[in-house]
Amino acid sequence: MGAIWDKIRFSRFGGVAEEWSKLFWDKARKIESADNLDLFRLLRYVLRHDSGAIDIGAYRGEVLRRFIGRAPDGTHHAFEPVPHLADELAERFPTAKIHRCALSDEQGTSMFYHVDGWACVSSLNEDRTRSVAGSDRQIKAIETPVERLDDVIPDDQRIDFIKVDVEGLTLNVIRGGRQIIERCRPMLVFEYMSVDDKFTETEPADYYNLLVDDLKYTLFTIAGSGPLSLDRFVDEVKRGDTWNFLARDF
Repeated sequence: MGAIWDKIRFSRFGGVAEEWSKLFWDKARKIESADNLDLFRLLRYVLRHDSGAIDIGAYRGEVLRRFIGRAPDGTHHAFEPVPHLADELAERFPTAKIHRCALSDEQGTSMFYHVDGWACVSSLNEDRTRSVAGSDRQIKAIETPVERLDDVIPDDQRIDFIKVDVEGLTLNVIRGGRQIIERCRPMLVFEYMSVDDKFTETEPADYYNLLVDDLKYTLFTIAGSGPLSLDRFVDEVKRGDTWNFLARDF
């Protein structure tokens, strides 16, 4: 997306493109803000004082902060592969367990593509990161450990809530945490945008098949609209009015 935008910006259509870009990012900010508000309301409703929660793609800790505030007696985990962000989380949230790694469905090491000044779009997927970031931002490749969630969380810990924001690689994370999900049946909130399909060779049916058909969860939008059939889930993803979805056990 970023590379295409650069080509348009410097063409004779640049003025129109600048206006289009402003409208696009205004809409993006509104979607992100609305999704965050819905998530924070959900946390107030579902977390108990001793709930255990996991923040995958913790970034600067806004969700982790609410985990701790709503469930001060619970054990909380945060995963953040960018070293300086993980260090900040460890300093700000000494009671949480901060894991300096990425998550997937296989253990190993990988390059993580960190966007300078826009870390929230960084990911393990180089093509997606470069497309979204554009050509005018510096991207640094960082070697990072990659773990499976099932290998990190102790077998005797109860997990009530998992938030996943990993820029298109959600399915890999869920597959790597399948044992925890089947054992604890936590509520899941995950980000999913249609742009992800281009870079991960996935489609909405893959999410639906894993979460609904296989794991026996029920899907909703983050605002609570649902239950979502496969057709309606596809429509919600394509429409793009929300980027986050809720999977819960009924």
